[in-house]
Amino acid sequence: MFDLMANVKSCNYAEVMRADTIFHEAAASIPQPFKMKSMTASITDSPEVIMSWLFISHLFCKGQIMLHRRLVTMKSTSADEDPISSSRKAYLDASLCTLQIRHILDEETSAGGRFHAMHWRVSSIFDHHFLTATMILCSLLYRGETQHRKKEILTTLRSTRAIWMRSSSISQDARKAAETVAFVLVGAEGDRDYGIALDAERNSTTMMGQDMLINANGSSIGLCLDGEIMF
Repeated sequence: MFDLMANVKSCNYAEVMRADTIFHEAAASIPQPFKMKSMTASITDSPEVIMSWLFISHLFCKGQIMLHRRLVTMKSTSADEDPISSSRKAYLDASLCTLQIRHILDEETSAGGRFHAMHWRVSSIFDHHFLTATMILCSLLYRGETQHRKKEILTTLRSTRAIWMRSSSISQDARKAAETVAFVLVGAEGDRDYGIALDAERNSTTMMGQDMLINANGSSIGLCLDGEIMF
């Protein structure tokens, strides 16, 4: 699978889906205690077991994003059906799941959480991928490519922004992420229906986010991540 992702030549949909099948078969072979579950279901698990399934789940999501990333930029040539809809769904699912892991770790590394003593180490391991997933959701929402899951994306971005905001005073990446999410949320059609309280920051955070988007892409609104324009 990594050979396919590292190939500089364009890969076709069939190749990606064959690799995706192998990837899912490998994930299915993971012992049950190390598969992702709710924290309620993990009440009797040791911190070591919980961290293990969180890390394995994180790797699975990361692999899904890397595998499907190049395909999802393709435009459908059919008005009736999208030939790579499965790939788009996998890309969105993996991004949402990544930020679900982010929320779990945020709770568990806070004071009183099971991983509080190692919160700096946990952040350094995961934060880049959390940033990637955040920008993917911002990109999909900004482009209107929400796959009829706009409410789910909005909810995830609101709670994710709150996490980035708490780290914004000590991390430039966290500050930029929070500003970008704020900009996209304010611009999203119908966001007021979900109670986004950004009016007080509309003249500062939103404009800062917009400036960053413009500067990152040179002339038009956009964000470049790992050398790739996200939106």
